[in-house]
Amino acid sequence: VISESGYENVPLTNIFYFPSIGEYASLMEKVGFVPRLCCLFDRETPISGVDGFTDWINVFGISFFKNVPEARHPDLFAKAAELMVKKLKKDERCYADYVRLRVAAFKPV
Repeated sequence: VISESGYENVPLTNIFYFPSIGEYASLMEKVGFVPRLCCLFDRETPISGVDGFTDWINVFGISFFKNVPEARHPDLFAKAAELMVKKLKKDERCYADYVRLRVAAFKPV
């Protein structure tokens, strides 16, 4: 939606951090923790259609729009939200397709 509207995209890697299990465990070890369990799991989260995805963009995805004039945000948010609904609708409901990293670790004394 952003590039189609003539604005420069912000790379995903400049906004979110998605460490691998090994990378995150290594970071924890560097600061003295001993990881005992690290796992990735899907966590689909219900979203209330276009309005819900528009809210999601305002909270979590606003950085994608840093190269877009603020006056264009409502229109482009709505277009992006419509695309998200089409892609993430399942069984007549919409879901954000989150993946969580869960870690159990301890720090020796």
